Amino acid sequence: MDPIYVCGHRNPDTDSVVSAMAFAALHNALGDNAYVAAMQGAPNDETQFLLDRFGFQAPTLLTNVRTQVRDIDYDRPPTLGTSVPISHAWAVLREDENLSAVPVTNEDGTLYGMLTAGGIAEKDMESISRAIGVAAMLGTGITLVLALVLFLWPVQIMDLLSNKHELSVLGAPYLKLIGFSYVFNMLSSIYVSAMRSAENPGFGMKLFGVSTLLNTGMNYLLIFGKCGLPALGIQGAAIATLLSQCVSFAILLACFLRRKSAVRLHIGQVSRKAEVYARIIKTGMPSFCRQSLASVATVLLNVNAAVYGDAAVAAMSVVGRIFMFVFSFMLGFGQGFQPVAGYNFGAKRYDRVRGATYFTMLVGTVLMSVLAAAGFLAAPGALALFRRDDAEVIAIGALALRAQCVVLPLFGVSTVTNMLLEVTGQSGQATFLSLCRQGIFFVPFILLLPQLIGLLGVQLAQPAADLCTFAVTLPFLLSFLRRLKLWEQAERAVAEK
Repeated sequence: MDPIYVCGHRNPDTDSVVSAMAFAALHNALGDNAYVAAMQGAPNDETQFLLDRFGFQAPTLLTNVRTQVRDIDYDRPPTLGTSVPISHAWAVLREDENLSAVPVTNEDGTLYGMLTAGGIAEKDMESISRAIGVAAMLGTGITLVLALVLFLWPVQIMDLLSNKHELSVLGAPYLKLIGFSYVFNMLSSIYVSAMRSAENPGFGMKLFGVSTLLNTGMNYLLIFGKCGLPALGIQGAAIATLLSQCVSFAILLACFLRRKSAVRLHIGQVSRKAEVYARIIKTGMPSFCRQSLASVATVLLNVNAAVYGDAAVAAMSVVGRIFMFVFSFMLGFGQGFQPVAGYNFGAKRYDRVRGATYFTMLVGTVLMSVLAAAGFLAAPGALALFRRDDAEVIAIGALALRAQCVVLPLFGVSTVTNMLLEVTGQSGQATFLSLCRQGIFFVPFILLLPQLIGLLGVQLAQPAADLCTFAVTLPFLLSFLRRLKLWEQAERAVAEK
């Protein structure tokens, strides 16, 4: 039992001290031993003389009798760890309507911060679901129109990208089908992005791996007609991509239908505010350009490779899938960097933005360098996994893969820079850099190099474009870091006033 202190007034005289001692002694004599005599100040000379004369010890000295936090009887709310998803925090808050904030603790139990009702409101599930509805509606409309255009006029579209009509006719079967994969790819990307930001950051990586492996395997089966399937050539590559995207979307759809995700989509949740549409379009423009040009680049690559036979198409397709699998490590690492950079930039913690940028670039460059070295050495073996009995496919693909591995370490800087500009509101610069790799540089290279150096031009077009993209990225990165330093100095000056 905690002691009960008995004391008189502040700056006590003899009466105040003696009466406190007498009162405590009385209660203790009656059998309640919890009372302790105390003083709110040191005894004066007279009081100290009397205590010494009669052999009493001075009472306990209290310097503060104000009510403390530990004296208050309060409820203990549930606590959350820093790694729990927002959906779980949302569920905790909804269990108790009177709970407006939840403490967030570090692994050692110390307080990390408070997750308030206002903070949750900025990332609540209804808002995320409404944003998904808007993005899904916009994306479905755009990709369906694009798919229909490619299906109805494939030759005419190819003629806009190539000055050789025979190449357009050759690539038309691929173009007619590949457009429909965009619809499923778009829907999958939207839902994966929502799940990554709200509850399950690792799900997208797993789904991407499944899609890549399935696409690579189906390419081998449908291009060359294995396991009793027809040999469809370049058309088989388009069917393989379409099937892999359909499977990815089906897996996501199953998760939502079985309610394994807190994110929901309902037609009534689609936002009707124009600013929501404008913000989504502006923020998503770099990714839209990047994904759109990736599809155009794939078409151009396959069409130009088809001139040199099915072996060239198969080899370049496998190389592309291997590269995307390797690059997914950098992509996943960068997507983990984006919310860190974005949140701290919004909070004006520019020192953290710079530190996160340097760290991600360093680790990304080291990671890509290690994977590039492994890929360069194991290139023939990697191709043999998909086409062991075809020396021509292995020879063509090994050279292309090794060329790609040479420039792979550069992605640690170029990828992070693009993502950094995107999440910090530099939408125009991020969009331009997104256009470089598979648009501004790749399209001229894939159209000109094969005419100058034949098949080698097809193999070197993408690495050459990556090298040029890195060179263009550096000035944008250095300029942003200089501005970041100026913003940091300005914030420090304001804080010191």
